[in-house]
Amino acid sequence: MTNDWIVLEKVAKWAGLEGAALDEYLATASDIHREAVDNHRSDYDFPSEYYMFLNKEVISSPELVEQLAEADIPQEKLGQVSSGTVDFDNIVAPQHLVDYDLDEIVDFVMLLKLLRTYRQQTGEASLKPLEKLHYLVYLVNHRLSQEDDLVQVEDNLGLGNLQRTGYRYSFRKQEGVPLSQSLRRDKDRLVSWGLLGEQVLDSHQEYRVPFGITIADTGEFFFTRYGDKLEQFESVLLKTWENHQDDVLQEFATSTTESLHSYLTSLDRIEATFGGRVILPGRPMNFTEQEEGDESQQEGQVYG
Repeated sequence: MTNDWIVLEKVAKWAGLEGAALDEYLATASDIHREAVDNHRSDYDFPSEYYMFLNKEVISSPELVEQLAEADIPQEKLGQVSSGTVDFDNIVAPQHLVDYDLDEIVDFVMLLKLLRTYRQQTGEASLKPLEKLHYLVYLVNHRLSQEDDLVQVEDNLGLGNLQRTGYRYSFRKQEGVPLSQSLRRDKDRLVSWGLLGEQVLDSHQEYRVPFGITIADTGEFFFTRYGDKLEQFESVLLKTWENHQDDVLQEFATSTTESLHSYLTSLDRIEATFGGRVILPGRPMNFTEQEEGDESQQEGQVYG
């Protein structure tokens, strides 16, 4: 999976734009991209023809070609832009690849879908505070862990790492509730890539982790390009996972953090677990030893 939902910026830098000229180009390109998606989305298969779409419908538009011409970029590059023949495979070089295993990427996708569905359910762009994200993800895995029949079917299919569906995050009991160091780490990765945005909340004293999380512009590009494939999973495992996730959000998305906290502390599994111990292990995966090491952080660690 490549960072090709931010290739507009890479094209501008490839052309040699910087400073105010770069900012002006990106502002215009974003508007043109948005309009092109509305008008030509059905004309292209985005997973395989996204670069073609950018070449024909976006970067070769007269407005952008004029901006680049005024910036006096090399004629060879200006010719590629105006003719819609930019070699994106060369611009999106190997160092821009997001090189992670399938079991990690699946979690990234499902986190993005969780935030998108949360926004649809609540009308709020930001999921806040961050401990609420931990609570909702835990509830998804909690419900999936009760699907014993599904586990037997998956084992018969010999699916290896995906023997059991759900997030690979292990949750420990911290201050009476489930929190996950590995979920925090993946959230930080998605923020660093620009897929998610993180904001400090105004009322710091009201929250243990006073931050909110949103889908950032590059995350929206991701859904634009892969939306059709993300809307309808063909995998039984992923569809079951998504159905439980949607059920959790239907029931708890509008709940306050305080009411979620109260509900979680009433669950038998959490009540029966001592502080600092694992309440619910994550989905089996190749790097279990690394994950267990990360989860063995001291009990008082702050989770973002």
